[in-house]
Amino acid sequence: MDSGIGDDNEVIRRTSAVYLTVILRYRDYIESSEALYIPDLPRLIEPENVAVAALAERIKSSFDDYDYDRDFQDAAAKAYEYIKDYVSTIALPIQFWQKSNETLDNRAGDFFDKSVLFCSVLVALGCAGARVVLLLDGSREVAVCYELNGIVTAYKFDESRAERFVDTKSVASWLQKRAGKEDSQGYSFNNMSCINL
Repeated sequence: MDSGIGDDNEVIRRTSAVYLTVILRYRDYIESSEALYIPDLPRLIEPENVAVAALAERIKSSFDDYDYDRDFQDAAAKAYEYIKDYVSTIALPIQFWQKSNETLDNRAGDFFDKSVLFCSVLVALGCAGARVVLLLDGSREVAVCYELNGIVTAYKFDESRAERFVDTKSVASWLQKRAGKEDSQGYSFNNMSCINL
């Protein structure tokens, strides 16, 4: 007897459709349960997370005797490329925050999830000042930046290269221009603090 389902891809498609139905039915509940407030943002950055620390160690081991001052910039570029290539970009129809290990385990996340993971890895690589810069205006513009030798380097997961800035506030201005929302509110955060820009 034929089940009418067919090949594995059809099973996956139908299963995904059922999951989407459940998610959309409980969207309000999920989003209210997942609500994060500005003071909560730093807890998303988890450099001590086992999966994050393992990824940072794997990147460090690709250098001969990793030295932060000498190797960090190249290590940051490797981390960015790894996350960009390893984690598929998806957009869910709800507001949902993944932890860094969930983003790695699922091999999927939106630009925000990828940025949180990237910042966590940068801190684990020794850059305590790495920060996520986020616009909270519905545009979901997000970047990750760090300062090294007086230059702020910013990465976005929808860009092909890093950009250079004089400070973190300039990164927020860049995001505002990209979004076409010069008056939108920007925040910068890592595991230690959240700053209104």
